[in-house]
Amino acid sequence: PPLFRYVASHQLQTNTDRMASDMQYARSVAISDGQTISFAATGSGYTATNLISGQVIRDVDFDEGLALEADTTVRLYPWGMADDAVFSLSSAAGTYQLSLLPTGIVEVAIQ
Repeated sequence: PPLFRYVASHQLQTNTDRMASDMQYARSVAISDGQTISFAATGSGYTATNLISGQVIRDVDFDEGLALEADTTVRLYPWGMADDAVFSLSSAAGTYQLSLLPTGIVEVAIQ
């Protein structure tokens, strides 16, 4: 049992870190390309898409057993700002909260 808890906890942390990194990457693409990027998260994963070209920048499915509490879509703007939102990613091991601030910075906290 302790090994299963460790694996579940590691899986949750890894997926949370990947999502935070992908949000930051989408922000950097928005700035470098001078175009708005949509970051749409659902219960099973997320997609980052260039709104003008339709190009998908990231398309990720969460590992089995992980889920986002609510579907949320935000925009990352070419000037570095973003729509603010809170994403709660959870599994049997717990919940991590990702906060996308209006400044475009992503903060991660354990709930």
